[in-house]
Amino acid sequence: MSRFGYIDQLITDNGPQFASREFAQFAKDCGFVHTKTSPQYPQANGQAERFVQTVKNLIKKSKDPYKAMLDYRNTPLDEIELSPAQLHIGRRLKSSLPTSAPLLKPTYEYYFSKHSGKPLRELKHNETVIIQHNNQLTPGKVVRKHETPRSYIVETLGDNRLRINRKHLKTTKATFQPESEIEQNLDVNSPQKEIRNDPFTENFKQPTEVNKPVQKSQIERKSVEPTCSKRSGRSVKVPIKYNDYVCNSISVNSGGKEIYV
Repeated sequence: MSRFGYIDQLITDNGPQFASREFAQFAKDCGFVHTKTSPQYPQANGQAERFVQTVKNLIKKSKDPYKAMLDYRNTPLDEIELSPAQLHIGRRLKSSLPTSAPLLKPTYEYYFSKHSGKPLRELKHNETVIIQHNNQLTPGKVVRKHETPRSYIVETLGDNRLRINRKHLKTTKATFQPESEIEQNLDVNSPQKEIRNDPFTENFKQPTEVNKPVQKSQIERKSVEPTCSKRSGRSVKVPIKYNDYVCNSISVNSGGKEIYV
């Protein structure tokens, strides 16, 4: 039941295993009808009896009964030209006999491949990547491709080599230098070169709009903002577009419109 699902009807003989109270309760719980054939009349269940006879003959004639059952399930039926395996799982079973490759592919493979996603690009030797390992992002480079599919051997900055799936490797244009190479380049006995200011960083030291001192006139202009109170008590400020003008007062005319004098 767990493999093929519930059935609607089951036809058996009158064996004691089928005539028990436990089996009757099992049929009631699963919701199928249990039909028993007439006693001493096996022709009533001829389809099952014929299959048992076919299996017995295969076991007698074959040295390997499992191989014989495999060939039986791969043999197409006369009327529908489909094998029992094709009717059950949608494809032929691979055996020692030569079989066409399309017959071994299931019919639902197209729908599976349609939603499986686009394959990722293969990585090259010494290509810099970002490694996602132990919930952390670590820079590294690709050493070689592993023998298993979609796996790569990568080297981190600490000279550690890991086997990582392609999905956990993100390509990047940045360059990284391992710690061993950094230690080789640092020599204590050699005189240190004078560090000069980089023109790129010097641009950040030059005064910008944020670092420039604010002129006094700008402070006075922003601090002096004429306001007036309306009848409701709400204060009205001069709009920003009038900052370049000197407004003496704000009044309201008879129509309720504000006038700047």
